Formats: sequence, structure tokens, C-alpha cells
Amino acid sequence: MENEGLTFEFYVTEDLSNVSLYANWAVELAGESGEENYMTFGPDGENAYEVALDGEALDYTPAKVGGEDEGSGQYKSGFHEYKLMSGLSLSAGKHTLTLTPRNENDAFGGMLTSVAPMTDYVRFEYADSGKIYWHPVYDNLDGKR
Repeated sequence: MENEGLTFEFYVTEDLSNVSLYANWAVELAGESGEENYMTFGPDGENAYEVALDGEALDYTPAKVGGEDEGSGQYKSGFHEYKLMSGLSLSAGKHTLTLTPRNENDAFGGMLTSVAPMTDYVRFEYADSGKIYWHPVYDNLDGKR
């Protein structure tokens, strides 16, 4: 499945300016006990991960995601919130945010065809009085695998 990722559709009640975008990310890596394990995700590079707003790729700040492996074998980092960018403008209406791997990093000895962070949530921060809302999807209703 090439270019599969996450899609968030949301709505804005009135124009918003100077909006900041955050993502709560973690990684799953193979590592040794006591070893630091990180992957840097950004718009380009070995672990390129596209963050796009309404189809336009954002030039966001790369995030170094991971930590120290406390056990042996497969490692999962804790989730941490990363500020990806600020200064966004959102007009009133419907918007789409997509998160898509754009790399060919065959981590874990070729078991994967690309890598991406685990995403707990994304959020926007702004001072304007407008509201952002969405219609939650609780199940995979499109039948994608």
C-alpha cells in the first residue's frame, strides 16, 4: 500500500490567523537495552513524512522522535507533543490535514516499505474566537486495510 497515511477532515467557523500545529508522536524501534533510539521525521530526508493542509505540503520543523530503550528487543517510545509549525492561516470552511510517509526506509530488516511515527493526536492552537470542529470517525467505515 503505497502513500497510505492518515486523513483528518475538520471545519473552521471563521477565518483564523497565526495558527500553530502540534502532533503527539511516538515511534516503535528495534534497539538494545539502554540504547537511545530516535527517528527524525520531517518534510524530507531518510524518514520523510509529509504533512499537508488542503493538499499543500507544509514545510514544518522536523521532529526527533524516540528515547532510550528500557528493555531489549522491540522498543516503543512514549508519546510526546511536537510543535510542527506556527503562522498558519485557516479560512472559514472545510479543511483536510493529511500525514503521509514519503520515504523508502525499509526498517526492521526489510519488514516495512516505509516508516512513520505513531500518531496519538493532532491539534491546533490559536488566539482568535473562531472554532475548529470535526465529525469523529470511530470505525474504519471505508473498509480499508
